[in-house]
Amino acid sequence: MENAHGITVIAQFWHNPDGMRAYRHTDTSGESHFHTTTSYEQLIEVIYDPANPSRAVVRESLALRSMTAVLALVGLATLSGTLWYAYTVVSDALIG
Repeated sequence: MENAHGITVIAQFWHNPDGMRAYRHTDTSGESHFHTTTSYEQLIEVIYDPANPSRAVVRESLALRSMTAVLALVGLATLSGTLWYAYTVVSDALIG
């Protein structure tokens, strides 16, 4: 399926070198290309550039992107709380 970002194809798990999982996809000319990722799916969606089919990115699901955003917000809130606590402890020590 072609879209504004490239052509979307299904890539199938191929093998697992060095902890990264390699996936194989075929371009419109029938040539195979490989893409490594940490995904643990048997099939993944890959978007590749038709001008350079070896250039490809994994299309992440909405659930995965949402989970990443939530974890980033929790991390940011934790960092903010830690910095605020450190500020109050240091300012109380200097003032008081």
